[in-house]
Amino acid sequence: MTEQAQMLAKLDALLAQQHTILEQQRQLYRQTEALFALYSQLPLRAALPTMRGYAISPDFAKILLMHIQTYQPRLIVELGGGVSTLISGYMLQKHGDGRVLAVDQSAEFAAYAMHNIQQHQLATVAQVRHAPLQPITIHAETWQWYATDAFADVDAIDLLVIDGPPQYENPTPLVRYPALPVLYAKLAPGGFILMDDADRDDEQQIVARWLAEFDLKLVRDFSYETEKGAKLLQKI
Repeated sequence: MTEQAQMLAKLDALLAQQHTILEQQRQLYRQTEALFALYSQLPLRAALPTMRGYAISPDFAKILLMHIQTYQPRLIVELGGGVSTLISGYMLQKHGDGRVLAVDQSAEFAAYAMHNIQQHQLATVAQVRHAPLQPITIHAETWQWYATDAFADVDAIDLLVIDGPPQYENPTPLVRYPALPVLYAKLAPGGFILMDDADRDDEQQIVARWLAEFDLKLVRDFSYETEKGAKLLQKI
């Protein structure tokens, strides 16, 4: 490689690094902006748990909050709870009606989430159930998904929030696909589905498969507004 080519290669690398830094700064600003919006809307009684990483990001939390403000669902079911359960609980309590039920495959995390609910004084509107992953057969395919008896008494879901089971380090693809085969009939007419991590290939394939198999419409794609991507669907 000539000296000029080496200089050009270094310049390209520097520009790429600067682009990455700028994007990180933009993302940090968006998350900070969303966090301020949350704190301005929620009558918090305790500190919110840490967000981002495995947990939802502030931008997704803001979308959830705004959806509840607009549509005022009476029953919210969350696949994978945590910060979202607190936000849903506060908003339902603020409106004076409704409840949120979250399920989690980890008994330890379910207990931690319930502790947070009690700390925030939301136990009258929010609940977390432990639902370990179990084999479930759909279309002759076997999946590892939440124990379905956790949903035995659930009906007329107005908002289904999907942030689990976790796909990370799970060798089974499309791990969140069973959500609608199991719960579609339990969605209220016009009920909504809000999916986190929608920028990942698995989630994009899941949404495409749902749209082909169920009477749904894609209401909004938040991919350009969130760091992990989010999609809002509605039962027709």
